[in-house]
Amino acid sequence: MIKSLPNLYSFLHLTRAELNVILDDIGKYYKPVTIPKRKFGEDQIDNKGNIRYRELLVPKGSLKIAQQRINDLLQNIPVPDYMYGSIPGKNHILNAQNHLTQKFFLTIDLKKFFSNITHYQVHQMLHNNGFSYSTSHILTKLTTFQKSLPQGAPSSPVIANLVFLNTAKRLFEFGKSHEITYTNYLDDQSFSSQYSFKHLVPKILEAIREGEFFPSHNKIHYRTRSCEITGLIVKGHLLNLIPKMKKKVETNNFVKAYAKQIQHANIRFRSSTVLGHF
Repeated sequence: MIKSLPNLYSFLHLTRAELNVILDDIGKYYKPVTIPKRKFGEDQIDNKGNIRYRELLVPKGSLKIAQQRINDLLQNIPVPDYMYGSIPGKNHILNAQNHLTQKFFLTIDLKKFFSNITHYQVHQMLHNNGFSYSTSHILTKLTTFQKSLPQGAPSSPVIANLVFLNTAKRLFEFGKSHEITYTNYLDDQSFSSQYSFKHLVPKILEAIREGEFFPSHNKIHYRTRSCEITGLIVKGHLLNLIPKMKKKVETNNFVKAYAKQIQHANIRFRSSTVLGHF
């Protein structure tokens, strides 16, 4: 990894003076953006019938270019097979497939996943991955804002994955020791097993909190037989659309195309289990 400041300037295609201009007033390189939360091409609606919104901080200009370069660099750091969010070649369908044929499920959503990651955690992660203290310091300043990770920056998902990695490893090892399958999709944590593990849920939540992450209390769900995992219904050997989306297959082209993706995923899963490759 990058250990000297001259090498960092070269990697970012910025002079020291140009970099200092960005860092001296980094706030002006961010644009606050409010967008509707969308699922399957449609706005998400809350219990009161109102559209749900997401607050983003979107970088612009030379900061955006720098963050894109940082993202490309950090994507080279290997992550375990059980991590699926914002990783090239992976997606939420592959994530959900891991839990097919299981009987008991636990899903946990982490509260304010990006904004709860601090500049200290980012710096520590970079330093632990071979960056020098000085380059870690500069990279942290380029990728955080007001001491936390901004949602909307191109570098934030890969950084979030790497910061969460130690906690994910702990959850995976805990699951493995109790015959529980675990996968991670950014803020979505999914667990499944052939055996009931409801009595272990407090220990799983404790492990997350000890990693300085926070489960969203109204988004902790323990299910039997079927479960929604990263937007898909997992039941037996099949993935399926959530019920309200199934009703729109014939009228919504986005949903229709998505349903075909799921159908193909189910075919691949059946083929792989027959061949013993899954």
